[in-house]
Amino acid sequence: MQHSDLTKPAPRPEHICGSKNVNRNPYGIFLVSAFFFMFVFIIGCQDDRIQFPNVKSSQSEIHLSSEFPTDVFSLSSASTIPMQWSIISKPEWLEALRMSGYAGDGPIAVTAHTSLLLPQVITDKIVIRTTSGELTIPIILTVTSSLAVQIQPAQLLIEHTESSKELTITNMSNQSAVWKIETSAAYLSVSPASGTLAAGASSTLNLAVNRSGLESKAYSERLTLYVSDMKMSETPVTLNNFNDDALWQFDGVIADAEYDRVGDNLIVLTDRRLYKLKPETKSMSWVDLPYSASNVSVSKDGKYAVIPYERAIYKVDLESMEATSSYPLSYYAGDVVAAPNNWVYFYPFYYGWDSVRSVNLSDGTEHPSIGKRVTPFSRGKLHPSGEYIYSVDRGAIDLQKLDIRSGQASLVNNSPMREDVPVYKSDLWFADDGSRMFINNGDVYQLSSDMGSDMIYLRSMEGVIQTLDHSSNANRVAAVYLNTYYQEPMTEVNIYSADLSTKLETKALSSFLVGTTGNYQLVPSEGIHGFFNAAGTKLFVCVRLPSAYSYTGLKWAIATINVD
Repeated sequence: MQHSDLTKPAPRPEHICGSKNVNRNPYGIFLVSAFFFMFVFIIGCQDDRIQFPNVKSSQSEIHLSSEFPTDVFSLSSASTIPMQWSIISKPEWLEALRMSGYAGDGPIAVTAHTSLLLPQVITDKIVIRTTSGELTIPIILTVTSSLAVQIQPAQLLIEHTESSKELTITNMSNQSAVWKIETSAAYLSVSPASGTLAAGASSTLNLAVNRSGLESKAYSERLTLYVSDMKMSETPVTLNNFNDDALWQFDGVIADAEYDRVGDNLIVLTDRRLYKLKPETKSMSWVDLPYSASNVSVSKDGKYAVIPYERAIYKVDLESMEATSSYPLSYYAGDVVAAPNNWVYFYPFYYGWDSVRSVNLSDGTEHPSIGKRVTPFSRGKLHPSGEYIYSVDRGAIDLQKLDIRSGQASLVNNSPMREDVPVYKSDLWFADDGSRMFINNGDVYQLSSDMGSDMIYLRSMEGVIQTLDHSSNANRVAAVYLNTYYQEPMTEVNIYSADLSTKLETKALSSFLVGTTGNYQLVPSEGIHGFFNAAGTKLFVCVRLPSAYSYTGLKWAIATINVD
């Protein structure tokens, strides 16, 4: 009996794919099923990965430089699942604040370290691995300054006695460096001033100083280093300079000095030597003396000088620089005055009142002055006319005028000094036309051949005078004052108009160099004697080192000041 298809039992599925003809071996069914599921899983996973959104950078290119070495960028993704990233490659000179993380977790800072790189433009890249693949960001670095090439020492001090300094230039980069050095002043020079330095190499340079024309002061300069024509660094240079040209030093303690305007000679008396100096050319001649003396007087024509020593006067020929004769005296001599009448006048060095003594150089005879006696340590000077001697007593007693036209001195007139201003020491100076007299207490007196108009007080200057001179050619008066508190001369010269109505300027006297290497200092000098030259274009001042620095040794010199 036959059955219809409808009455047959339904075929039993044996595979999820509905295959009709299958091997009913259970092991076969298992293998086929496993293969099928693996295939579907693999295809499914590949589809999911392809669909991940890419990780993107906020900057397509990063630009850094020596001036702006740091920048930031960020990574982002549209994926809904976390996207990891990590930096797998970057230049050695680049530092990243973070090396890994997740997209969207904040900025990533990168910094270029340019200190050991030479000036150049470097193109490189950052490579970042992400869940969606690798990301490359180009990076461009412009190096305009660095420490790869250095000069040592980092700052320089050139002392007063040094003429050069050694420097070292070092290339710390891994490339050869083309360099040059420029100085900020023409008086500094570097040798060699340029070159090529191999990677890691060093070279010694020499910095030389030309001090010609420099003033006595500290100069601040610099050396500028260029590498590949780019400015790299500046090295400060301090130059301590001492100008010998303005200060002519010589051995000996200056006891007295006078100026011969006829021959433009400065006559200086030291302990046992009499000098004839020409400060403008720094030339000198001298005669040695067998004795110590403290006063000198030069004849009006500049041909001879007289020097008192105890109870004698010595005459020195200033043309041949020889001591030619001596004259015995009845008293110890203090101040002395040489006159054009071939007589010499001296003030007795005696603790009591006495007369000025007159010595005739023709026969050596000695004569007392006619008239009032003078006090001990009085000071006298020849009037520019050559016919009179004016003197000032120590102790502010009075002024005297002596007539010497007949040879033997005779008193003409005397004038009481102002009682309210003391005389610290006896000294006086004349205007070179003979119209005025300056006393060291600061008083100025009118002078005249008319007795009624002679020695009339005119005015007072700014202080007690240490030294003073007047020049009609310069139309100037120059004065150095005395510090009355310390009883020491000042370290500056005051320049006035000839009539004293205007103080034109104050000029510092030249300084002495005191100390040792590494501990030098410039010490302003004290003015003792000052004189204009014949033309009135220069002022020569005998100066000394202040007593506070006497431990360094006594120092004297001639300072030259240009008169404007």
